[in-house]
Amino acid sequence: MDPSNHTTHEHQRPAEPDHLINCEVCKREIPASVAHSREGPEYILHFCGAECLYEWEGGSDEQQQGGR
Repeated sequence: MDPSNHTTHEHQRPAEPDHLINCEVCKREIPASVAHSREGPEYILHFCGAECLYEWEGGSDEQQQGGR
């Protein structure tokens, strides 16, 4: 077999499974690729969605309206 005529095929790696992390608020496991994140000087917090992020940032509408 002549190596100069050999057609090389690109070998693709199988997709690696997404790394799972826990939501900071509800503790549900979520893929890291879809998490909402907040970074601090020494940490990164992850959230499963806008609702949990909102809750972590300041809580519910009830808390913002003085508990009414």
